[in-house]
Amino acid sequence: MRIWNADGGEVDACGNATRCVAWLLMEEGGAVSRRIETPAGMLYAERAGENVITVDMGSPLLRWEEIRSRARCPPIAWIMSWKVSRRRAP
Repeated sequence: MRIWNADGGEVDACGNATRCVAWLLMEEGGAVSRRIETPAGMLYAERAGENVITVDMGSPLLRWEEIRSRARCPPIAWIMSWKVSRRRAP
């Protein structure tokens, strides 16, 4: 499955889109679970209630260098020190 944002940028995975596609596939095929291949890897979805679909998105990416971004951003420590140094003295 490939997913695009409203701005036209492609993303590796989206939990909401995956739940919607999984629900459609489960309704059509009568299954209680589905595997959906995405650029982020295989995502596992299962029915957790009549209209409830859960998706295992895997572990979150929390390190700065793991997060894919169009812009190169400085570490948060640099941003915070810059903001503090720009404040006016009382």
